Amino acid sequence: MKNNKFIYTLSLAIALTAISVLSACKKDDTSAQDNSLEKYRQASQDYSEAERTGADIDNMGDEAAMGHYGPNGPGGPFGPNGVLNPCATVTHDTTVTPHVITVDFGPVNCLGNDGHYRRGQIIITYSGGYWSTGAVKTTSFNGYFVDNKAITGTRTVTNNGTDANGNYNWSIDVVNFTITKPNGDYHMRNSARLRTLIAGYGTPTPWDDVYLISGSSSQSNSNGNSSTALITNDLRKEIACHWIVSGTVDITPASLPTRTFDYGTGACDNQATITVNGVTHNITLP
Repeated sequence: MKNNKFIYTLSLAIALTAISVLSACKKDDTSAQDNSLEKYRQASQDYSEAERTGADIDNMGDEAAMGHYGPNGPGGPFGPNGVLNPCATVTHDTTVTPHVITVDFGPVNCLGNDGHYRRGQIIITYSGGYWSTGAVKTTSFNGYFVDNKAITGTRTVTNNGTDANGNYNWSIDVVNFTITKPNGDYHMRNSARLRTLIAGYGTPTPWDDVYLISGSSSQSNSNGNSSTALITNDLRKEIACHWIVSGTVDITPASLPTRTFDYGTGACDNQATITVNGVTHNITLP
C-alpha cells in the first residue's frame, strides 16, 4: 500500500484548468450577443482559475505532508525542486488534535520554483491518515496571496472508506473559495464532489492511479455574474495523463444556454469538443 500518495493533485482542477472558450460561440454584431459572449467567457475564466489555484494548493499540501521540500529533502514525486522551494517554511504539529501543518511563505512575496509569487500561510488540519475511513483534512488560509491575488475560504476532504465495489472514495467540499485581485475584483466558488479511486491501489507509485470524478459547483463574481457546473458523465482522470481523458461537464452562466464540454472516449490527448445550442465545435486544450 502506498502511504503517502498525493491524491490532491487529482483535482478536477488539474483537468478543467484546460477549458477554453475560443471560437466556442457564433455571434452577431449586436451588443446583446457581444455582452452574452463576454459574460460566458468570464464565467469560464473564473471557473478555470479557481480549478487551477485549488490544484496548486492541494499539490503544496501534499508536498508539505510528505516532507519532499528543502535542499536535503528526500526524492519522490516532488523532490528538492518542488513548489515550496525556496520560499516556504513548513511546521508540523502532531501534539494537537487534529494535527496541524503550516506552510509559511513569509510576509513578502517570494518567487517559487514554478514561477509564481507567494506570501502568507496555508494551514492544513487533519484527523487521520490518508487511507483511514472518516479522516478529514481541511485547508484554510492566513493572509495568503498568489501573484498578489488574495486567497480565502476552505477546502475539506473526507475519506468515505470503500464503496460497494471496494473502491476508496473521498468527498471534496469547497466553501467560499475566493480569489480577489489587487483592484478588489473577485470570484467565489462553492463545490461538492466525489472522487473514486478505480485503479492503482496498493502499488508503490501514484502514476498508475485512475480516478472517477463526479459532482457540481457554483460560482459568482464581483460583477454580479454567476454560473453553475455539473459533471454529467464521470470525468476519468489518469495521473499519467495531463488531461481528463473522458467525461462531460455542463457549464451554465446565468441567463445563457448551457455549454457541454466533452473530453472524449479515453485517449490521452488535448482534444475536446464543446456543444452550444446543438452545434459542436472542436477545441484544443492547453
